[in-house]
Amino acid sequence: MVGGMIVWGIGVILPVFFTDTLWTGHLSINSFLAYDNTGLPYNVSMIVNEDMELVESRYQAYSPVFLSAAVILRGGIVIATYFAVIIFAGLWHGKAIYSSIKRAFRREAQLHNFSDVHSRLMKSYEVPEVSSNKRAHAALVMACTLGLLGSARHCCWSWIHNDIFLANKCPRMQVSTAQASTKRILIRG
Repeated sequence: MVGGMIVWGIGVILPVFFTDTLWTGHLSINSFLAYDNTGLPYNVSMIVNEDMELVESRYQAYSPVFLSAAVILRGGIVIATYFAVIIFAGLWHGKAIYSSIKRAFRREAQLHNFSDVHSRLMKSYEVPEVSSNKRAHAALVMACTLGLLGSARHCCWSWIHNDIFLANKCPRMQVSTAQASTKRILIRG
């Protein structure tokens, strides 16, 4: 792990920083902040309207977003990891995945066809398929209902965000600062 950090830091981040790739040489080498073209922290309120929607003309007038070298490279590694996991699963476990999908379409019980430890332990917890389907359909109906009841900006999902992060931008969740701080105290105990 330490060797990987040294190789990553010296072999990748430092060259990107010192060659000023994507203007990273003008910023701190390892900062999670986004910066504007003057090197100050990015002010998102300059590019959005009252409904928290991006206004492209304001964005063009203000500044593009600049990120530090380490953040850019971490983001690239995260995206590459997603593809690597999918490719690894396909190459390493492809036959098992394919046979499981075939059995699922033939409606064969998978727990009875495998003899691995997990399948043997899960045999005692079998749930009828009807019960699982009822729960799945109930979750689907609730998700669709919440999506339809919310506005086009999905305010139903922002309730959690408002309660935790105090971002009072949803018209249905207008919370005063005093109410929000009370909620924060109640949530954090």
